[in-house]
Amino acid sequence: MNKAKIIDCLENLSGRITLGIDGFVDEVWQVVQLRTSNNDVVLYDKMKNFGDAIVMCEKGGLAREIIRKRRSYGGFTCNTGKAVGCLGGNSVMLGMFGKDKIDSAFEQFKTLSEIISVGDPGLCHIFEFEDGKAMFPNLDALYEISWKVLHDVIGTERLDEIFKQSQIIALGYWSSMPFFDALVSGICENYIIDGHCERMFFDFADLKKRDKNSLKHTIEQLAALSSTVKMTLSLNEHEASLLFSYFGETFDETCIGKEAMQNLRKQIGLNEIVVHTPHIAVAVNADEGFASMQQIHCPKPIITAGAGDTFNGGYLIGALGGLDLTERLILSNAVTRLYVRQGYAPDVSEVLCELNL
Repeated sequence: MNKAKIIDCLENLSGRITLGIDGFVDEVWQVVQLRTSNNDVVLYDKMKNFGDAIVMCEKGGLAREIIRKRRSYGGFTCNTGKAVGCLGGNSVMLGMFGKDKIDSAFEQFKTLSEIISVGDPGLCHIFEFEDGKAMFPNLDALYEISWKVLHDVIGTERLDEIFKQSQIIALGYWSSMPFFDALVSGICENYIIDGHCERMFFDFADLKKRDKNSLKHTIEQLAALSSTVKMTLSLNEHEASLLFSYFGETFDETCIGKEAMQNLRKQIGLNEIVVHTPHIAVAVNADEGFASMQQIHCPKPIITAGAGDTFNGGYLIGALGGLDLTERLILSNAVTRLYVRQGYAPDVSEVLCELNL
């Protein structure tokens, strides 16, 4: 690890990242297994335990008390943008933060980024456990967004300025964006060729939400556009497992092999693939080869919702700051580790301390 290089990246960051295009208000809940008094409860700490309770009631009904944990921002743009902003990144967030006024859940971003709203946010109910989360988003608002709406709300001249002045453009989530293909095509064909964009970054999210043919079509489109700009696809363990299986590769979330990663990248045709799990982060890049970095697993996380997006935020900062593949993984793991352990996106000083720099 080049300590001086990582310090310089975090303390002297330049360039701009544009993130988009979603926006959710997250209602986060915990599920009560047993109430022992007015003030004391036993929570379902493991997803399997709650799942077993549901299965046992398959011919009847299940009623369980829920406790609100928090109301907050959610989605790729905000979760990733929060990590980017806390690390000092200069960013523009295109998202769904409110039509008439910015929803209070997003107010904090006014001091972290330039935020541009294109519509009302979606709503996502999240049931959080120690080992994961169950998310139930309502996507009605997202389905109202299109390439035309983007132009009508923001304007061609402003879009031109945003995309042409960004070194990295990061988009998520494909699985919830019916206009994703048109959006990527529009950006590449209208703004990338004459702009300064060095990389596009994608988080597809839950691949099972859309069929295999849709995924194949999008990947083929990205591969065809990859001669225009370098592209990164970021996957968590569940997304990676499914994508690996689609392309005939074996996946083990605790030990992800170099050969399998390289084969997948070549079959997909993108410049870079990143996989992050609670145990390990790996990446393969057409120019830099393969890198792997173990993660220090947190057995009692304060928060899990947004952990993958926080990893993405750290990775984007590392890419913007010119870190190599291994250094990007080191930084991303540290940012994620702090996030799940302390419950909020860390700042530069906290990351430097975590890395003993």
